[in-house]
Amino acid sequence: MQKNLKMCEFPESERPRERLEKKGPQVLTDAELLAVILKTGTNGENVLSLARRILALPHDGSISGLCDISEEQLLSVKGIGKAKATQIMAACELATRISRDRSEEFRTAVRSADDLGKILTDRQKWYNKEVFEIVLLDTRNQIIRISQVSVGTLDQSLVHPREVFEEAVRSYCASIVLCHNHPSGDPTPSSDDIRTTERLIQAGVIMGIEITDHIITGKDSFYSMYKQGDLARLKKRKTIFDK
Repeated sequence: MQKNLKMCEFPESERPRERLEKKGPQVLTDAELLAVILKTGTNGENVLSLARRILALPHDGSISGLCDISEEQLLSVKGIGKAKATQIMAACELATRISRDRSEEFRTAVRSADDLGKILTDRQKWYNKEVFEIVLLDTRNQIIRISQVSVGTLDQSLVHPREVFEEAVRSYCASIVLCHNHPSGDPTPSSDDIRTTERLIQAGVIMGIEITDHIITGKDSFYSMYKQGDLARLKKRKTIFDK
């Protein structure tokens, strides 16, 4: 198919939107689905050709890699302006949230730090910024929800106890696990990580909500402050993972 052929000049059976309406979204290729989202191409290039060029951007060639493409990279593509860049970013974020919501991590019983560490590593390994989240656990150590608290470098001013425990109180959870990622890939805790954990443990004692671990994830590994003994040194009390 030529770039300069308009979509209205395509046979109806080859137009992405018409194919979706007749056969459903499952039959469309990645490029066709993106073309439906973008709606229009540019002067001299139809939307399907534009979608294919965008999907070629991720260095690993995967569709999931599109979620790691920055707005600046999208805007550098000929034919992509602010409107189309934000459409793509919104679609990626929506797909990410749907994937999380449908995952089997929720209401999964947490039996060990390793169980939760694997869940969180799979969840956070795609983040290209440092994201602080909390895992809300019920009395049977099942995951109620994983909630995002903040995005950015972890420090005491960014992660405030008010934001951390507000969600916990509303959910009537029995305990919480702190978690955040290190985009560098090395999950070893920093001095800021330790100080922030200590501060939140102290706040948890006042609130009557136990912090049972702080898990830091890398690309394919994690660090459990409970498992490594850091949590015990910081609070000197048992956790839900004790037999």
